[in-house]
Amino acid sequence: MAGISEKDSSLGERVPNITPDGETGIGDWKREDFAELLKSGINPDADNAQGLMYEVIQGIGHGYKDMTKVDEPAIADYLKSIPAIKNKVK
Repeated sequence: MAGISEKDSSLGERVPNITPDGETGIGDWKREDFAELLKSGINPDADNAQGLMYEVIQGIGHGYKDMTKVDEPAIADYLKSIPAIKNKVK
């Protein structure tokens, strides 16, 4: 969950750090930021989800964009509860 660079990824995709580290991860995200990403694919920096994350948001039939209002904050709470790992993904 701490991310990996494109060159080190077996899928050839950069994966961002989604631990609650305030400097290199998503530590400053609010619950609403998670909900927006999961519904629209846009993060707080106005960047868009790409690759595999975009695919799971859109889904085939149903994706994260189709989650209930109860599920969205539960995911945010879970991600905020895991240990923060300082890892700047390049």
